[in-house]
Amino acid sequence: MKFGKRRLVTWVTVGALIVFMLDWGMMGLKLFDRNFDILTEACVGLVCAVVAIAGFIILRFSRVCPNCGKNVVAKGSCCPHCGQKL
Repeated sequence: MKFGKRRLVTWVTVGALIVFMLDWGMMGLKLFDRNFDILTEACVGLVCAVVAIAGFIILRFSRVCPNCGKNVVAKGSCCPHCGQKL
């Protein structure tokens, strides 16, 4: 994963978290007003939560080789593509 893709994943994850928090706020206001029609907000919140969790997993378990710039998913001290030490 190159630097640009990692930055994109980071921004999508942060955006999903922001939308998730705003969505939960809207659901709370609806419930506080005794309006129990929150199916749309619940679906949006679920999708945002899944996107955020997937983004965190991708960011946690992927590394970039400083030499060749390719994605390194394997656990090891050397890049499987170029053999350089990580």
